Amino acid sequence: MAALKIGINGFGRIGRMVFQALCDHGLLGTKIDVVAVVDISTDAGYFAYQLKYDSVHGRFKHAVEARKSDMLGVELRATFSVARIQLEGGDLAAASGTAHDGLQKASQAGLVMAPYGYDLQYLHYLAHYNEGDWDHAQEIADGFALRVTSEVEARLSAMALFIEVARGSDGVGQRRAWLEPFMAKDLFTEYIARGLLAEHAWWQGDLETALAESAATVRATMGWAAGEASAQLLRVAAVWLGALADQAAAARAAGDAGLAASAAAEAARVVEFARAGAGGDERPRPSLGVDGRGWLARAEAEFRRARGENEPAAWRAKPSTWRFERLIQELASSPSSGTGFTRTAGSNPPPPALGPAPGNSRKS
Repeated sequence: MAALKIGINGFGRIGRMVFQALCDHGLLGTKIDVVAVVDISTDAGYFAYQLKYDSVHGRFKHAVEARKSDMLGVELRATFSVARIQLEGGDLAAASGTAHDGLQKASQAGLVMAPYGYDLQYLHYLAHYNEGDWDHAQEIADGFALRVTSEVEARLSAMALFIEVARGSDGVGQRRAWLEPFMAKDLFTEYIARGLLAEHAWWQGDLETALAESAATVRATMGWAAGEASAQLLRVAAVWLGALADQAAAARAAGDAGLAASAAAEAARVVEFARAGAGGDERPRPSLGVDGRGWLARAEAEFRRARGENEPAAWRAKPSTWRFERLIQELASSPSSGTGFTRTAGSNPPPPALGPAPGNSRKS
């Protein structure tokens, strides 16, 4: 009978004691194979040291050593996973540094467009983008192909739209033209590209296009997630609701009660996408990150605005979710927050909140 293959998730004291018990009872390598240990708190060398010399259970009775893996693909996957956790946790400087180190190794091996090589590219770019280092993010995005010929190139080009849309670049239209064929074939490309094109249209005052692109993005998101509501719905739902709120406000100003009521009714439907993506109702799931909570707060505020209830309290929910600096930038750019700031034609949108923005120290 073949040995059962298992992984140990976390190599703290409990994980190490499980491993030691397998060794002490002669199970390791006979009835059970430990094929992986998942833990990013330190390196393998220190884990080996902790296993050898436990302050409570004494010395490990078996031989143990740490060796450097020659499996670059595995190393790149692990590097991407660490950088992603750092990005989602808000440690943007660490995320960009980790991704940069991984990219150097991928580049030396000619694997920058291979799985996890291209993932590290866009993660490196997003870390700088969300850190507020837009010039560096632009340099990285400029390296993403415009005239895309493959799905991987299309995904990177779609990611480039973050900075292109944020800066109101003329490159948005060019990227869209080359991305259109791939949006019809790849749901991930469509989700990223159409979501950002919806924002671009909204900030340009083209509400009809913003509403259509938002609806298409939600369809792509649901298709990509096999029909499950996910946190990826939050941002696009907030943008969709913002466009509906603008439509409703304009209709009320023009005395068109019918259009205002229609927009408010559609907003009531759309806000449910955001709530479902957050875990249901207005209470987000505990695992929802700071960016997700920020977009949920934005969605709820825009929903109220669509109904003609532009309440300051709804907008004040944002300071508890986004960093103060990002909040000020967001509100100063927003046409709807009631802060007294106004958006002029052609002004840039706020940076998409894919994560909080702690500090500006960075490693290329």
